[in-house]
Amino acid sequence: MFEPVSVSLSPNAFKADVWRSMRVLARPSDWCRGEEPARLETEFENFFPGVKAASFASGRTAFWAILKALKIGKGDEVICQSFSCVVVANAILKVGARPVFGDIKKESFNLDPEDLLKKITPRTKAIVVQHTFGLPAETEKILQIAREYSLSVIEDCAHGIGFEYKGQKTGVLADAAFLSFGRDKAISSVFGGMSLTRRFGLAQQIKGIQESLNYPSPAWVRQQLFHPPLMAALLPVYNLFSLGKIILLGSQLGRLLSFPLSQGEKKGVFNEKLMARMPNGLAGLARFQFSRLSRFNQIRSRMVAYYAENLKELPVELPEFQSPDKQPFPLLRFTIRIDNPQDLYKFAKKRGVLLNNWYYPAVSPQGVDYKKIGYQPADCPVAEAVSARVVNLPTHPKMTLNQAQKVVKIIKDFYKEKR
Repeated sequence: MFEPVSVSLSPNAFKADVWRSMRVLARPSDWCRGEEPARLETEFENFFPGVKAASFASGRTAFWAILKALKIGKGDEVICQSFSCVVVANAILKVGARPVFGDIKKESFNLDPEDLLKKITPRTKAIVVQHTFGLPAETEKILQIAREYSLSVIEDCAHGIGFEYKGQKTGVLADAAFLSFGRDKAISSVFGGMSLTRRFGLAQQIKGIQESLNYPSPAWVRQQLFHPPLMAALLPVYNLFSLGKIILLGSQLGRLLSFPLSQGEKKGVFNEKLMARMPNGLAGLARFQFSRLSRFNQIRSRMVAYYAENLKELPVELPEFQSPDKQPFPLLRFTIRIDNPQDLYKFAKKRGVLLNNWYYPAVSPQGVDYKKIGYQPADCPVAEAVSARVVNLPTHPKMTLNQAQKVVKIIKDFYKEKR
């Protein structure tokens, strides 16, 4: 009765995932070292033929390793898009380079190739192509620009695994790519990430960087393994006088769980706890989720198709949501744009639906020190305008058609009351 329909709150964790976490928790000797990371890498290499994979404690760590392997450092610039998370910029800062923020196209939430051209300087060494929410960016155009200026291209596939761009899977289109297995990503191990590349020499460099890293501390691994069972216990009472939310925050403050993003990261500082290879216990959770990726993506596509069909008559701006052959993408979140989104958040929350606003502000989360990361809002006017109007609708694999119908009904009721 008190469990909300939510965009986040460990949306991928089924009962089987919770039990798996609990079994690993009971075996501390399996938390850090073991065979699971290598097995996970092999499964990704099979999924992306011709690619070499390397696992890390987070997606941002995988990105940092790619930058280091590309010899990007002090005095260099890396173009990444606004309408993203600060951890992308932090990885660039960590290698000594400077993040330069490109603006986006409002329909796709992805990097605008025309604005990209304006941001290239003699110091530019690489471009980050983010496939926002699982919508493929205009990779072909960006690769062409990169070839003209002899730049490396890195795909940010943190928002989806397995969707295609012009007949090819994203993740193999550029020099390298990184994935994230965060708590509300396409597959989840609470923390974790992967690098992918088809370039043999680059793969060797990344592997060397990975092998130079230690595993995270057992205490940190325990925090992540405890996350699925605790969330499973909290969700049924989450909306009971905000009891679940209070316990969740208390667990994070009491270090029973970790925060998804540290306070230092909001100030442009890379989280040193994540400067590590992927621990065995979390790699096992990721493998179990990866084995169900096809089913997860089917559910996401089904939710996307339902929202697109049932919201098209409302005064909301829909995202690009389907491929050229009319197949809906398995979007991480179905993101609409409306005026005064805060009003809809409040309206939905009273009815047991917790919507979200990735990405507000344009470099998220709230509280990021723009001076520390070198972001100028005036340089990205489209991203700034879009971020003030976004509302994310849930598409995660635990969503049911009845829940999607409830979300749509709430939005329709919201506009009826506004008439």
